[in-house]
Amino acid sequence: MRLSLAKPNIEPNVKIWRPDGSAYELLSASGITTSMPRQIFQEYLIGVIEQGQANFTYRGEKFYIGGGSLLLIQPGEPFAGQGSPEHPRTFRMLHTSPQFLQRLISDLTEREAQLPHFNQPIELNPSIIQAFSRIHRALEMPHSRLERDSWLLKITALLLQHCIVEPPQLPPSRRESDRVKQVRSFLMERFTENVSLEELSALVNLSPFRLNRVFSQEVGVPPHAFLNQVRVWQAKAQLARGIPIAQVAVETGFYDQAHLTRHFKRLLGYTPGIIQGGKNVQSPPLT
Repeated sequence: MRLSLAKPNIEPNVKIWRPDGSAYELLSASGITTSMPRQIFQEYLIGVIEQGQANFTYRGEKFYIGGGSLLLIQPGEPFAGQGSPEHPRTFRMLHTSPQFLQRLISDLTEREAQLPHFNQPIELNPSIIQAFSRIHRALEMPHSRLERDSWLLKITALLLQHCIVEPPQLPPSRRESDRVKQVRSFLMERFTENVSLEELSALVNLSPFRLNRVFSQEVGVPPHAFLNQVRVWQAKAQLARGIPIAQVAVETGFYDQAHLTRHFKRLLGYTPGIIQGGKNVQSPPLT
């Protein structure tokens, strides 16, 4: 008689917080086995994988990442992740807007900086990984804004020294055409509208089939998937401001709360309630 040993049931745990007055968001998670569909992030994602492993596709290449690695993903690049039920992930992540990271680099270099470009999506330098993990944990606790700003400049300086390079000059084949840019801008500005592919194609004088194919090739996902991603990221921003989930769903183009929750969890790996159940880390009064 053969006995089968049941695998331990590890409950996923996600916590999200935004320090008071900050322009960035922090996330810590454990027991994560879910995969992430192909999507285009609007923010920089910088995070340390403490345990577990996953495979992901980024910039058209496949990568493996395990514990003791730093993940560096920049906005506008197609990303898809495949989780492992046998190796649940524990990680700490920093989400920041392009403008905020650009400003930090300008402060460090004392000159106008370009948008940061990460040469590789995985960094294995122990000093950077340890510093990021230590600072991320510290930011979970109440501290003065001055302390937080100093820590962020420190980790940005390490990234600037070891990970950030001059943006490459893309060949014409990898640049977005004016028509694709126009459609992308339209979807980002009017994400609440129930627009059809036929309407989008008429906007740029292309057939629906041609537009769908060209947009997918240049952006990385088809128009309908890009629109859902824009809606989810807009919803995420509104939820962080404490707006009720049902109201957010309607104001970001979803049919109802269930429709928002389904797309939100599929793309981000957690439900909208996690954000509103999180906390803002307030700065202590200074005396």
